[in-house]
Amino acid sequence: MCRIFIFIICFYAFGILYGQPINDECRRAIRIDNATNYCSPINTLSNEGATASNYDPANCWSEASHDVWFSFVALATDVSIIVKGNIGDDAGGTLLRPQAALYSGQCGGSLNEWECLADLNANNIVELKQSGLILGTTYFIRIDGMDDNTGSFQLCIRNFQPPTAPGQDCRTASILCDTSAFVVQTVTGAGQETDEARNSCLGVLVDISSEQQSTWFKWEAANDGMLEFTLTPLDSRDDIDFVLYELPGGLSDCDNKVVLRCMGTACAGPTGLNIESSDFEEDYNCDPGEDGFVRAVQMVPGQAYALLVNNFTSSGVGFSFEFGGTAEFAGPVPDFEIVPSQAACGDTITIDDRSSYLNGDIVGYSWTFGDDADVVAANTQGPHNISYSSFGPKYILLQVESDKGCLKSEIKRIDIDTCCSALNGDLMLNIINQQDLTCYNIPDGFIEVSGQTSYSSDYLYELNANGDFAPFSSFEELDIGLYSIVVMDKFGCTDSVQLELTEPAELIVDAGEDVAPDLGISVEFNATYGPAARMVNGTWISSNGDSIRCLDPLCLSVEVLPPGPTDYIITIEDQSGCLAMD
Repeated sequence: MCRIFIFIICFYAFGILYGQPINDECRRAIRIDNATNYCSPINTLSNEGATASNYDPANCWSEASHDVWFSFVALATDVSIIVKGNIGDDAGGTLLRPQAALYSGQCGGSLNEWECLADLNANNIVELKQSGLILGTTYFIRIDGMDDNTGSFQLCIRNFQPPTAPGQDCRTASILCDTSAFVVQTVTGAGQETDEARNSCLGVLVDISSEQQSTWFKWEAANDGMLEFTLTPLDSRDDIDFVLYELPGGLSDCDNKVVLRCMGTACAGPTGLNIESSDFEEDYNCDPGEDGFVRAVQMVPGQAYALLVNNFTSSGVGFSFEFGGTAEFAGPVPDFEIVPSQAACGDTITIDDRSSYLNGDIVGYSWTFGDDADVVAANTQGPHNISYSSFGPKYILLQVESDKGCLKSEIKRIDIDTCCSALNGDLMLNIINQQDLTCYNIPDGFIEVSGQTSYSSDYLYELNANGDFAPFSSFEELDIGLYSIVVMDKFGCTDSVQLELTEPAELIVDAGEDVAPDLGISVEFNATYGPAARMVNGTWISSNGDSIRCLDPLCLSVEVLPPGPTDYIITIEDQSGCLAMD
């Protein structure tokens, strides 16, 4: 007697689960912890093996057959999400025609779609962009391939606080007052003055304007630090050029700007200033030795500078802007005090402005108070009195605007304590469904629970104190054992239950002893099985394909006429679908 068959079934089931992405469903979304500046390695994420989730296709998708899910917590109001598939040169991955969508809400419940994009032009890359995110809120990213496509891809997320929207001319440039990273989502046209870079390396082609799709930035140096930066096109195939100017007469002196550095090489990919480079200029030929970077600049305190960034490819796709070095820009210093620094949900908290600006005036305030605040936002200096209707970490954002037009932000976190004791909470955890294992040693146990209280409708659940509360009230693919489940509402009230999952006895079949009859003599096999109380049906197969005649309705006894040495295998199946073989 053997049990090879049961081993094979378990191994096969494991193989299916292994080939299926762990984030095949929203409730198993992979959390991205560093969403302020995240890019996965190329070819590491995939929707291969994924199945359709329980949600309808996103609004701009025709179908959702192999969607996978990711999540992040917003720590800034704007986000850029890029999915790169097969865009060539070993960048991105193998996925063709990706599509992506952004949601908020609760997995397993209602999801609110914020943004949706499908690769209708077969560029094998999509970029979602969204403003107005609520700080501290979890957002979900859903990715699939159009036309049933599957493959690997690269996911890049930049959650950032945007500066003033950049203009297309020097005189309408965005004024920067710090070196925080940000993303320019799109670029369009060259503005009203379409050839401002004619006297730089961008103007060497006589018949072509020095600007195609341009954006301008200006700033004042706050120290003598070294200015380094990297401009990365959101589409890695784009050619991004730039010119760095000194403005001798201050931020408004665009007529007398002096070229300090110029990057006009036709090479695609990242470009910028770094300390390793020795050249001050690279022209449009993309010659050997030109890497898209020129020498970093040591700034002069109080001096004004301007930067023209030009998308020569004219794709309309923007770029990310990330600073390095020790340079600092002049600007206001946003700050605020939270009183008290520790509070429970429902308590009143006072947010008091403490911002300062030595070189000018602060002319605008923009507050965002985060998830579950009774006051969502404000645009006055304050002080502001707020309270939160849930416990946990909360994030408060202050963005101030200077009289020169630059924006600078500050985010602070406050951890709100639970307030269940003040509510005299009546939270209960109810068991909705419990399913023991169907077959021996096959982990298909299932538990479904539900929270119930008179004052809340939002619940989180935790299984076996794993430290991961989530809004999922059902637990699948469970093995035998004792389970503890905890429910928690948004006020910090908790309740728990314990229950045990069991399994049936192992199903075993014995085909009988091996026999050695004379050739041409029929043989009768009488299989036995246990537990005897289970109703089963038998199926026999022969390694030689000869005929097998059942001698009883369950086909446990058979008569065979072997043409030579032959293996006969019986498989039995009970009413629950459990199998055994000998």
